[in-house]
Amino acid sequence: MSQRIDELLTSAGQVAFAKIASRGIGGRAKSTIGRKILPSTILLLGGDMECPKRQGIHWSSFRAISSAKVTRGLFPRLLLIFAIPILLGSFLQACGGGGGGAPVTNIKSITIDPVNSSIAVGTNVQLHATANFKNKTTKDVTDSVTWESADETVATVSNAAAQKGLADGKGVGATKVKAKLHGIAGISTFTVTNATLKSITDQPVNPLVAKGTTVQEVALGNFSDGSVQDLTTQVSFSSGNSSIAQVDNTSGTIGLVTGVSPGNTLITATLNGIEGSTTVTVTAATLTSITIAGAIDSIAKKTTLQLTATCNFSDGTTQDCTSQLSWTTGDSGIAQVSDTSPTKGSVTGAGAGNATITGSLGGIQGSAMVIVTAATLTSLTITPPDASLAKGTEMQLIATGNFSDGTTEDLTSQVSWTSDDNATAQVSDAPGTEGMVTGLGAGSSAITATLDGVQGSTTLTETAATLVSLTITPPDASIAKGTEMQLIATGNFSDGSTEDLTSQVSWTSGDNAIAQVSDAARTKGLATGLGAGSSAITATLDGVQGSTTVIVTAAIVTSITVDPDDPSIAKGTTVQLNATCDFTDGTTQNCTSQVSWTSGNNVIAQVSGAPGTEGLVTGIGVGSTAITVTLNGVQGSTTVTVTAPTLTSLTITPAVPSIAKGTTVQPTASGTFSDGTTEDLTSQVSWTSGNNAIAQVSDAAGTKGLATGLGVGSTAITATLSGIQGSTTVIVTAATLTSLIVTPANPSLEKGMLQMTATAVFSDGTTQNVTSQVDWISSNETVAHIISSSSPVTNGRLMPKKPGVTTITATLGGVQGSTLVTVTP
Repeated sequence: MSQRIDELLTSAGQVAFAKIASRGIGGRAKSTIGRKILPSTILLLGGDMECPKRQGIHWSSFRAISSAKVTRGLFPRLLLIFAIPILLGSFLQACGGGGGGAPVTNIKSITIDPVNSSIAVGTNVQLHATANFKNKTTKDVTDSVTWESADETVATVSNAAAQKGLADGKGVGATKVKAKLHGIAGISTFTVTNATLKSITDQPVNPLVAKGTTVQEVALGNFSDGSVQDLTTQVSFSSGNSSIAQVDNTSGTIGLVTGVSPGNTLITATLNGIEGSTTVTVTAATLTSITIAGAIDSIAKKTTLQLTATCNFSDGTTQDCTSQLSWTTGDSGIAQVSDTSPTKGSVTGAGAGNATITGSLGGIQGSAMVIVTAATLTSLTITPPDASLAKGTEMQLIATGNFSDGTTEDLTSQVSWTSDDNATAQVSDAPGTEGMVTGLGAGSSAITATLDGVQGSTTLTETAATLVSLTITPPDASIAKGTEMQLIATGNFSDGSTEDLTSQVSWTSGDNAIAQVSDAARTKGLATGLGAGSSAITATLDGVQGSTTVIVTAAIVTSITVDPDDPSIAKGTTVQLNATCDFTDGTTQNCTSQVSWTSGNNVIAQVSGAPGTEGLVTGIGVGSTAITVTLNGVQGSTTVTVTAPTLTSLTITPAVPSIAKGTTVQPTASGTFSDGTTEDLTSQVSWTSGNNAIAQVSDAAGTKGLATGLGVGSTAITATLSGIQGSTTVIVTAATLTSLIVTPANPSLEKGMLQMTATAVFSDGTTQNVTSQVDWISSNETVAHIISSSSPVTNGRLMPKKPGVTTITATLGGVQGSTLVTVTP
């Protein structure tokens, strides 16, 4: 029985039964139980009044109790008070009431996440079970199912309270793991390998924390087969000096480091005699301000928003302190905010209006205005549309909600995700991995997202292509000690296609003393330079490996440049700032994600330091303020001016673009303000399509405005911001791709980078630049590497490596085009 039912039984249910007891048994109480209180309580708890017929339960069962001849007295009354909740609880469990979803009798299937897990013998992993109902809603039933392992000599799965679904690798081999509930079972293959633990890597690397604040350490185990596992809950953490920093070994907060006093100390993770450590530096810096990312956010009623808080300290450093703050709301009738881990800072819209959400720590406060609208959800858009992935690989889907007022919201973590064919593709609805789909067999499957009865879907095609090789970019990268670089792993498959596998591979470093690479969620492939020298960084997936060499120099940062220089934005809009670090050896590096970002005046403009949005400035009030960046004590800054002009119109370009079915076009939204100025608002507007069957437009971060042609016809693509709308018409033709032309033709280069271009030629004689859409591959990676990624900015960039000749091929929809590239000495 869910916690919700337990809570309601102890509230509404007990109130009703207490009323019965206070009256005594007999007289009006008898009829009240059978006719009023029981039905009312069931409806209150979310039960189904038609369920008795399906379950063979009749109201006469309850009336029999109510009409029974019971002697007056305290004991009989208590007996009745406790007997009825038990019977009612069984009734609700049979009917599926109280969970807010479909009855359990309507369970269509149960899925297990992670899919087809593989762990080393002697380690464990937490499994999650999700019930998928016939109405395409879902529910986490990890604690409700019965877990079984077909072969307990290989793996056992716990059914103990507080450990349900915890799978332990007992012996080398493979077994089937089953989760059963009400006659429905979900099955997943579970593999235990003979890989041995070689080393442990602690993340984040050498963190900096202020006295009195915390940082969460993650222990990653590196195994002999190149695989990596999160061992945080399995290792034993210790601090070299607990008077400087203490580390928790308590369940639920294991690995949480607290700064006690200024200084440095090792935090060590130990398992089976293997140790991994990192140095934690505790500073004497004091908290000066708190910035909450998304200073002004708008959400629809009944939807949620995750706020992120950055603490700014007296030494110019910053920390993500979302989980450390005490969160409160100015009006719980408009917006409610969670102050409970692990959902701290999560805001839910309760009623239309504005509410101030405040985060507090050590007497310092930061706040954000949340606007809750009365808009209703009209449709759901799933991106990427009609995607293709190879069997055994994964893809993150995004669910965007389109609302009645033209706004959109990312609802990926709020919708219910289901697949119509779990044998072909399984989609996760487990916390933290919602929308992650795994290809399990060749074929097609519909992936559906459901919320409040509204559904959106996409067709996912799984190919039988096998992984041939992994390419790591950038190749032979050079970084300064103490800085970071994001590495990308691209999978090359047997059918010529490529996929970004950065988040799926296992990342390891050949020498952690020189360069350490993260395999933790959200930072996979992030390499950190720790000591001068070079180290191989390897990515592994299904036994296939790819590697690059990371060279770490002793250079130190001398200056930091922030661009654009002194930008001006309208109040309520944003601008993305970037930081470039200059080093003593004359090299430069984009360090936007590494520096600490602070605003001189949060009342005028706030700058985000949250992962993924570092450097994003939001105009709050009219005026000017300095935006400062800090790294290793070196600072740089720019001045942001916020003006009062209001948005008057939105212009969408290109005007009336025409694309072939299956291809894309990137519209741009330009805002015109009351003072005659303009701003590129492409990443700030809400994008919607008038007809998703003809063209679908992405509103997901990183691909905002990207329209994909799905069916022949025309549809309006609309951008909305602050009630202002602009639109263009996208025409999708039935033209088919006949050839690809790769330019420049047969180029020769010595060094530097060269941007290759792919032009599609269609059956109707039209052409289209498809550089960002094709899969790129080099026939000889030792001569030159070409970037093949989902980023339209970097896709098709060619990087020479050594003299020789290689063929560069572009592939789209099974059509290929190529050219020879010569790298000269």
